[in-house]
Amino acid sequence: MVRRTFFLFLLISLSSVAFGQEKSLPELGHGITNAVAKDSSFSTVVTASMQGRYHLLYDAENLEHSFFIRRARLYFDGFVYQPNITYKFELAFSNHDIRGSSYYTGDQPQIIYDALLMWEFTKGWKLFAGQGKLPGNAERVFSASNMQLIDRSLLNAYYNIDRDLGFQLHQSYTLPFDGIFRSKWALTQGEGRNIVVGNLGGLQYTGRLEYLPFGRFTGGSPFSGSDVERESSPKLLIGYTYNFNDDAVRDRGTLGSFMELGNGVLHTSDISTQFLDLIFKYQGASVLLEYAHRAATNPDIIDVNGTIQGYVYTGSALNAAGGLMISEKNEIALRYTRVSEQTDQLQLLEQYTFGFNRFLVGHSFKIQTDLNYTLNNLDSPYWELRSGFELHF
Repeated sequence: MVRRTFFLFLLISLSSVAFGQEKSLPELGHGITNAVAKDSSFSTVVTASMQGRYHLLYDAENLEHSFFIRRARLYFDGFVYQPNITYKFELAFSNHDIRGSSYYTGDQPQIIYDALLMWEFTKGWKLFAGQGKLPGNAERVFSASNMQLIDRSLLNAYYNIDRDLGFQLHQSYTLPFDGIFRSKWALTQGEGRNIVVGNLGGLQYTGRLEYLPFGRFTGGSPFSGSDVERESSPKLLIGYTYNFNDDAVRDRGTLGSFMELGNGVLHTSDISTQFLDLIFKYQGASVLLEYAHRAATNPDIIDVNGTIQGYVYTGSALNAAGGLMISEKNEIALRYTRVSEQTDQLQLLEQYTFGFNRFLVGHSFKIQTDLNYTLNNLDSPYWELRSGFELHF
């Protein structure tokens, strides 16, 4: 099934290249092809990316290492019918990306990441419908291709709100002296991506506010790691997100395990998650600061026999990362992350990361390496060495 789907979309991509209006391919990072229909009824940009990785893990007892393909994805975006109606597909094919099939996903691999239709119905206002990323913490909104370090932080691993199905409304307003205020709102199903069994709990409500006091970042979006563009003037984003998942049925909100109690019954919990984040870039220097907090009602998952089966994951986390372009194509980066997770007992994690990036063609073609040291109050500390490449057409 996965193989057939991959070759189908590969055939579509190659057909677009062969029959599109362009006589040559775009520059690297701008898509495999960029074509507009003869009657201007739609356009399409086809993009592909892949990430190969080496991972070494060392703790007090073991030394493990592996090579694997972390991501392999296809992207389609453009407009349809008229320029203010746009769409986006993101499809994944690596084993890491598509894992997680279950009864709730129709026992099918999770190939679909984004499937969105977007309508800018008036200037500065855009309505989204379909499946896509929620307006959560800044690091999660970063594209996988634009991360400063080879992978996202432990804060993101434990507390991000990921993707969901439903509606979003985004608004952007320009303030005096070039400042920008943005608000993003979402009403979604609450169970996460690719769910086919209907709404199992309540709905999920998300709101995010953003303030950019110094105007737009180069390229139009602040959501990328590293100051590859070397901003000529200071750029800053301050953001706050509040997410409420009413009667959530998974132990991490839109992620994690479904809280099954037996006899077809699911445990439910009201889960609230908050994020406060900051992004700063100037002349090759970049800073990312994030704070996350999650709380829940009925955190104990008790089955029909009265046995505790697990817990809703709650707690807080802090993530601080910074980088400096030391030459035109090279960057050093540092990150510190602290996670305080409250399950059956308090788990404290602290991770220290040192990274080096070689940008061959910006974020589109780069080689990354990082070294991590992680402290865990419930287990022994461990070291990780990760190295890999990113190629994004």
